[in-house]
Amino acid sequence: MTDTIDSMFFDGQIQNHLYTRRVMASLIDISIEAVGGLLGGYFGAMIAALVIALKDFSGSSTQKAIWFGMICGFIFWGTATSWLNRVLVQGVSRASFGKKIFNLEIVSTGTPISWRSMNQYWISFSMVSEFKIVSSLDQSQLAPVISINSKPAVAEKSADKKAA
Repeated sequence: MTDTIDSMFFDGQIQNHLYTRRVMASLIDISIEAVGGLLGGYFGAMIAALVIALKDFSGSSTQKAIWFGMICGFIFWGTATSWLNRVLVQGVSRASFGKKIFNLEIVSTGTPISWRSMNQYWISFSMVSEFKIVSSLDQSQLAPVISINSKPAVAEKSADKKAA
């Protein structure tokens, strides 16, 4: 009786620990995207200031152009960083940078993981998908990994060999 109670408590602790690691991994991913957006915003503001400096404009229009460049740069580079991290990196390695740090990975319970499925996962904000995030340390919940580069072993038949 106490074994079942202990195992239920232990399973609950592992599940809570997994959610904590998922939240921390998401915070890392969001901070990477925010930093990419801030650097892009700075870049957009500098480009806008450079373009405005080539022409003679009033101070208020210069300020508006710089803010517009900053906002457009933040949105573009933040989105691009998010796509790179959550589609490109995660599509190849089955984990974004934050998930890699916390030993988490994505496994599919339906369609195989591909660029198209990762794009759908990213566009839907991870709300509608057949993906499941598991701990890469928990081997019981992982899908079997088949290497793309591996070739099936071909048994050589001695009867097929011909002497030269």
